[in-house]
Amino acid sequence: MAHSRKNKDDISWLDKLRNEVTHQAEEVPEGWHTVKEMAEKLNLSDSQTRKIVFKGIEMGSVETRKFRIKTAQRSYPVPHYRNKE
Repeated sequence: MAHSRKNKDDISWLDKLRNEVTHQAEEVPEGWHTVKEMAEKLNLSDSQTRKIVFKGIEMGSVETRKFRIKTAQRSYPVPHYRNKE
């Protein structure tokens, strides 16, 4: 089956795969936050914030995406959330 020209030009997946394979940290776009970040801003516990975020996901008003972040010892994927607009 032949691939369309659009599919041949869209190789952004390759960059993401390279980051995963080499364990490089990704830049988190503006508007995406972890539960911990949101909890600190709202003066709530992580568990309270997580419950609210998960309810938003169920309702379809919050989306989630994992970004690879780097700590002092390693990098790993961390879920980030943002409000769907």
